[in-house]
Amino acid sequence: MDEIKREHKKDMRERGYTGAWIAVLALALVSALLGWARLSGLPDLGVTIGPDLTIRQVAVERSPASEAQNFQRGDRLVAVEGMTLEDLRHLRALLPAMTEGASSVASEGGESKVLNYQILRPLHRFSVTVQGEGFDPTQLPPGVEPTDRLVEIDGRILPGKVGPEGLRSVVASRSDALLGLERPNAIFSGQMRVGEARVHTGLLLTFGLALIAVLLLWWRSSEVLPPRSAYLIALETVGLAWLYLMAYGYQWLLADEVLAALVIVSLVMMRPMAMYARRQVEAPGALRSGASVLAIGAVVSLVLVTALYAGYLANVEVALHAAAILAGLFVIYEISAQGFESGVNIGLGERYGYLTGVVVLGLFACVVAAVMEPVAFEEDRWRWFAVLIPSMVWFGDYLFALKYGVRSALGDIADERSRQELLYGYLREVGVEVPGSELRLVGRLPGQSFELRFEGDGELQVVPARPEVADAVDILLAEGYQVPMDEAGEAHPMVGIAEAMALALAQRLPAPRGCLELDGGAEMVVLGSWTTSPPEGIAYAAPQALDVATAAWSAPLWSAAMIELLEAAAEERRQELEGDQGPDLAALQQEIDAGEEERRELSASVAAREQELSQARRERDQAQADTELFRITAAAEVWPESLAAQLVEPELVEGLRFLLETPEPIAIGGAIGVGKSMVGALVHALGGGEPEAMRVLTAGEAGATEAIDLILGEEAGGQGPGLLQSAIWAGGQGTLLVRRAQLLDEARMVALCHQCEEAGVRLCLAFDAADAEERSVLEGFSAVMEDALGHREVIVPAFRRRGGIQRVVLEFWLQEWSARYGKEVEGFSRTALDALLAYSYPGEVREAVEVVRLSVLWARYDVIDREDLPTRVREARPL
Repeated sequence: MDEIKREHKKDMRERGYTGAWIAVLALALVSALLGWARLSGLPDLGVTIGPDLTIRQVAVERSPASEAQNFQRGDRLVAVEGMTLEDLRHLRALLPAMTEGASSVASEGGESKVLNYQILRPLHRFSVTVQGEGFDPTQLPPGVEPTDRLVEIDGRILPGKVGPEGLRSVVASRSDALLGLERPNAIFSGQMRVGEARVHTGLLLTFGLALIAVLLLWWRSSEVLPPRSAYLIALETVGLAWLYLMAYGYQWLLADEVLAALVIVSLVMMRPMAMYARRQVEAPGALRSGASVLAIGAVVSLVLVTALYAGYLANVEVALHAAAILAGLFVIYEISAQGFESGVNIGLGERYGYLTGVVVLGLFACVVAAVMEPVAFEEDRWRWFAVLIPSMVWFGDYLFALKYGVRSALGDIADERSRQELLYGYLREVGVEVPGSELRLVGRLPGQSFELRFEGDGELQVVPARPEVADAVDILLAEGYQVPMDEAGEAHPMVGIAEAMALALAQRLPAPRGCLELDGGAEMVVLGSWTTSPPEGIAYAAPQALDVATAAWSAPLWSAAMIELLEAAAEERRQELEGDQGPDLAALQQEIDAGEEERRELSASVAAREQELSQARRERDQAQADTELFRITAAAEVWPESLAAQLVEPELVEGLRFLLETPEPIAIGGAIGVGKSMVGALVHALGGGEPEAMRVLTAGEAGATEAIDLILGEEAGGQGPGLLQSAIWAGGQGTLLVRRAQLLDEARMVALCHQCEEAGVRLCLAFDAADAEERSVLEGFSAVMEDALGHREVIVPAFRRRGGIQRVVLEFWLQEWSARYGKEVEGFSRTALDALLAYSYPGEVREAVEVVRLSVLWARYDVIDREDLPTRVREARPL
């Protein structure tokens, strides 16, 4: 009974302390109050101002009168209410006092404050109309200052800027003119309306949702998840709430180093905390438990905050930029270090595919936004990506905390045969450490004990425990004893029992996390008895046998043993009822029926969980196959069919169309550089496949053999699950091109041919052979290979003998390189074309492409002449 209480207290500790959750909730509440305190009293200015007081965006018109000056992008705010400003932080410090003493006016959105301001415009353009006569040539027109420059007269741009003297001459000589002038560093004064000071509702919303999310995590987090992991994901949730300040409070965040420091810490620490939480599940207490990643995140946060406060960073925005970049690096590291190696095995496998998709789409959108509007992205757009990407990744972490442990141990014990195989494997593994002994499991349910042992025919027998065995187990559990015991326990009363029963090993087995739990509790013990005389001088098994027995014990084993015990208990009860003729027989039968119904419900639950597990495994294997395939193969450059068909002979295109009518592999032979990879890409294009459904593998490179073994899978003699069922090929019309196929061993080549044909993946084998036009590239291989591919061999001739397409290829690459280098080159001169067609091209098509590229680079005119060609080509003469 005391042991049960101790286990109950241990379970409560494993689920976490209430005080820790209250501390996390208090942190979220304090965070909300701190944000409210720092942002209160700051009104909406109606414009977006950078850290250096440069106007970035003008949201709405806020002038109280028509003569008031409007803001324009690029203006710099230099003073408000007569007080010179240094930067945005200075404005934040002065603004509450300014608005408190400012006059109020009524507006559509309520009462607004009116503030006087001065702005500096780097370059001010304005016009002056000259009408009539009588201007004094010694004076400037009204509204024009000596620093102004005349740049336009009557809509015509002057070739240069005209100063005051020239301006006076123009005014004196023109009676009617429209003058356009520029004024550098113009100072303007005006008034602007600012709204009432109030905290954005987003602050209450985000921190309120964070509090709700933490409460839900406290209430519904998986009991299998370690408490430390749950705490960290809860802290990550609070950090996400801080992150949203960039979405609705960015203007004043740039002016507040305290809030900025908290946002920086949140940005940098969110991913390290999540990685640490996950690695606590994978290997708690191990060196790779994630503490190093967490420490790196803490050091990076400290360095950024210190650099900000010490003035090493230009402003808060620069610090936020750096934090966002480092947060992105942590996300990428998480994908590469965890998703590809062990992420699928430590939690929800589909989460890493989701994470990869989020990052890829986010980075793509980032690049598009930065390319389309670089200035707008740098000033404003980047922060939305810095908020949304961590938010989406956090969602996966939150699901992990709620759902971890769904893959119950019951999935592996759905049928009797699986349970027996699990238990037999365990006893066999432990038995290796105790040779000459017979191992069995003893399970104790409330009021009865059973022995689980395997007879000579390998069948599991579950029978009531003998009295001496049951008594020995009761004493062992009550005293916390084990066999062998350390030297301090040699005088224990259990020693005599162990000697009398010839025990070689006795060890209590704990109930792991995620196992099947029974009402009333249950205990499990592994016993080993000597079947022969033990070796001289050895009374018990070696101490390491106890470590093996405990390490090999798992939740599936416990659950399998519990189901066997339940069935044995039900059978025992049924036999008792059959022999009992008393008046309570009907009640006892009813109890048996209820127990049988409970067992059926349990079996149905096991089957349902097995189905869920199978689905999760399929999704995990699919994601793992896609990830592995992209890691071990390269993408191919697939041109549209209409374009690729122009660069090869029509006879070759027709031959490929004929071969594509059947699913067998295609062998492509030819010299190095002759264009075999392009022919393989043409095969894929003719087959109607999408560009991403073609992958390339080069034999002979480091890791190529292992990559082929992964693609084949264990069923085809390789290793791993096999990748031909990857999602990029699942829809059919996929292609695998193997370059330098002559370096493959024949066994793998044959297996690859068969497996690709069965999986519906088109296989193209490219053989490098300088004499491919004289003899088959399959010579030297067995008759099996020649029979399989001899009639499907496509030979790509040397480029010098492909006169029908030489000019087309040269002109195509002329257009391609001209477009890439931005040069307007229309074609070749007659002499240049003669030299190009006369050259022998020992480097095949690859050399021809390079010759055209160099010619485009060296072209002096819009037509490439013979002098623009490389020397070796320039000197070629027709035969």
